[in-house]
Amino acid sequence: MLSAAVEKAVGLEIPARGSAQEYARDAYLYLVSFVTLALWSYSLGNIFYTMIHFWIPDPTATWTISIRMLPQFLAWPIAMLIVAFPIFMFVNVTLQRDLTQRPEGFSTGVRKWLTYIALVGAMGTLVFDAVSFLESYLLGTLTTRFILDALVLLVIAGGIFSYYLVAVRSTLVAPRREQAYALVSTVAVIAALAVGFIAMGSPNHQREISADGRRITNLREIEHAIRAKAKSDKALKRPYVLPSRLSEIEGLAPGQMLDPISRVPYEYQRIGASRYRLCATFYANNNKPTSLPAITVMKARDGRILRVTADAYPDSTPGRSWNHGTGKDCFLLSV
Repeated sequence: MLSAAVEKAVGLEIPARGSAQEYARDAYLYLVSFVTLALWSYSLGNIFYTMIHFWIPDPTATWTISIRMLPQFLAWPIAMLIVAFPIFMFVNVTLQRDLTQRPEGFSTGVRKWLTYIALVGAMGTLVFDAVSFLESYLLGTLTTRFILDALVLLVIAGGIFSYYLVAVRSTLVAPRREQAYALVSTVAVIAALAVGFIAMGSPNHQREISADGRRITNLREIEHAIRAKAKSDKALKRPYVLPSRLSEIEGLAPGQMLDPISRVPYEYQRIGASRYRLCATFYANNNKPTSLPAITVMKARDGRILRVTADAYPDSTPGRSWNHGTGKDCFLLSV
């Protein structure tokens, strides 16, 4: 064969051409690597952005991130970071090992194309970051929070760009460089996860916070059921008497009258002809306004309350404050 004759003449072994299976495997690994890179780098930035906005609220903003809203902003990026980053590291180690065993892999079209695509994405992010920074400076809106946001984006996108710029020019695996980038990335990810978990609290803490929200919703359902019955009787010109116990309230399921964790009935006390008290035991203090679901009451023609339920959408109408402390707290209500 021609290749054998050339090898004999020059005294060098001609590298074997990669098979279609090897090229398909390379394409799969590089695609997984770049997809997981996009996922974990976005999640990493998202965690830092959320904490910066929480620590440094904008006084001119119409809303800010409260401590009760943190889980809604942090849970998804934390979960994504935990899943995507190890996959990225594993695939990247596999690619570096393959390149060590097959140096001709440095010149494959799959590696070159996908690496340049990653460079274009990182460069586009850096350009956007620079333009946004200059725009804020020219408009006089360059705040500490914006500078920190821009710095986070610069560090993440700049690190990705520098890594792949060197990688696309390399013809040999550099273990020290790979270890250095891996170490910096791992430290950044661990720092972000630590900050996120400390801000969110444990899963048990989140469960208790959710239970507090369910308690408030139940109390509001009880209040709406009592109020709806009073209005219905008044419209039908019937005398209305406050129920003496929770079980006498129409339209409520048994679960709506019980604490979601302890399964103990809420405390209900009738005070006079039109006033009553509702009490529950809460896990955490809440002295800030929170978004509550709207309550829907279904009534029969004869005035009976058929069902009282919380809607999926928040209540946009102004109402009473349901702020509460830690432990047992009571609300004095009236018809």
